[in-house]
Amino acid sequence: MNQGRVEESIEGLRRALSLDPKLLVARQTIVALLIERGQTAEAKGVVAQGLEADPTNSGQAMLLARITLDGGDQAGALEVLKRYASAGAMNPEYLGFAAALNHRAGNHRDAIDGFAAAAQLAPHHGPFWVGLAVAQQAIGRKTEATDAFQRAKASGTLGPELVAIVDQNLRKLQ
Repeated sequence: MNQGRVEESIEGLRRALSLDPKLLVARQTIVALLIERGQTAEAKGVVAQGLEADPTNSGQAMLLARITLDGGDQAGALEVLKRYASAGAMNPEYLGFAAALNHRAGNHRDAIDGFAAAAQLAPHHGPFWVGLAVAQQAIGRKTEATDAFQRAKASGTLGPELVAIVDQNLRKLQ
């Protein structure tokens, strides 16, 4: 691979995976090479095979969902995350990603549940609180949304752009 022989590298990595389908580094390397070459459908297949070998790998489930989303299929990405929900149940990033997709799809109650679970696992991660607040605001839960926005701001983990959005929403809610 370092010599620029990508095809040979991919074939060697595929042979390694045929011997041990759970070789995550080999799988990730193939996927990165395929995506770099614009072969996203093939990369998606490699990730899906990895999930068949290890359906408990929440990182691979998130990767499959991201590739699916990048391909323009939001519903498909959300379906991937739902299919592997048990694998991501204790992963706040997984829960937050699923919640964000649920919110974008208009499933605000599912988004609230997901963001609340993510915020419970990572209470100092402000963006989860922002997501929770926005989802609550979408269904008219003004008091809960205000509390979540305030918790997001108090986390100290928001960038200036997100702080401005939080401040703007807090003014609207008053």
